[in-house]
Amino acid sequence: MGKMMIKSRKGVAFLFFLVSIVLMMIKHHYVTMTPDAAWSEEKEHLQRPLQREVQANDVTPVHIGHNEHEIQTNSSPSYNITETQEQRQKAVRETCAAYGGGDTNAFISRNLTDGQLSGLSYIYAIPEFKLLYCSIPKVGCTSWKRLILNITGYADALAELEKEKGALSVHETMQRIFQPLSKMDPGEAREVLKSYKKFMFVRNPYTRVLSAYRDKLILDKHSKWRDEMLEWMVTEDPQAAADVFLGRRNFTFEEFLRFYLSPINNNPHWREYYRLCLPCLVSYDFIGKFETMAADSRYILDTLFRGNSSVGLSKSKRVTNSSNNVSLMDFYSRVPKDLLRRVSMYGGFTIDSKLFSYDVPGFIQELIL
Repeated sequence: MGKMMIKSRKGVAFLFFLVSIVLMMIKHHYVTMTPDAAWSEEKEHLQRPLQREVQANDVTPVHIGHNEHEIQTNSSPSYNITETQEQRQKAVRETCAAYGGGDTNAFISRNLTDGQLSGLSYIYAIPEFKLLYCSIPKVGCTSWKRLILNITGYADALAELEKEKGALSVHETMQRIFQPLSKMDPGEAREVLKSYKKFMFVRNPYTRVLSAYRDKLILDKHSKWRDEMLEWMVTEDPQAAADVFLGRRNFTFEEFLRFYLSPINNNPHWREYYRLCLPCLVSYDFIGKFETMAADSRYILDTLFRGNSSVGLSKSKRVTNSSNNVSLMDFYSRVPKDLLRRVSMYGGFTIDSKLFSYDVPGFIQELIL
């Protein structure tokens, strides 16, 4: 109750602060943009025709087969999934050893503490298939959750809920039906970790952060994440906060990166993989990548889901094209060099990149020289 009262007081204080800014600007006869003008810059970037650069790992979602809602990412014809998995798991083991990340055998050989359990809130148990899925936002997690719900017989229940609540119903339904490890008692969680197969999906940290910015702060104009960033901006740059609040402009990608690097940021949509899935403590049997989603998802559905490869992942309703090289260059090239360096050397980016063998994109390496 005390925490709720404190949070409520903070919200009221923040509201009064914003109201005072509005009154100040009216008093000084500030001229504000029209709503259309305020969003024009980001709309231009989102709607600009993309010059597709088809490569061995082109990660722009495309339609395949006879189902227009399925997504695929192209992978090299020489892609060997068994060898690739060995390489990915080796990279995780070596990086964890280098950073002193822990011992997976020791982790599951004893009862978990309350603190350890709370860190497993993004790992869902699927008893029907004896699987654990670590859900990482902005790496196809909504599509995977919907697919899991469909395969396990909850398609009708999900469809009804989606009529009322839209996309959020997927996450709510998953939370209700498939218990995350953090909700289990320590003994049960330990046994599940021992006996269930485990899988997760990652993507290049640079594309994921850009995707989170465009989806949660630009395309979704009424998201609570915008309020979260605006509250941070009030203390960092009150004038900029007032401009955004009044609709005179939107958050810039540079501002978002500064927010991302701030110590108060803890949003799961851009929280680091090693913090969400604990790969140095939980040994994953399969590590999929957004860049090879088609091949990886087919393999998982054929093996871990016992031959359900005919089922396709649904396409996101808000495609940001953030993995396209043109989009990456467009946004990151407008970021100051010193900030790009900080992002590239930031602990979370560095650890995630090493864990899952991602390089800094070549053009960013050139920009920060």
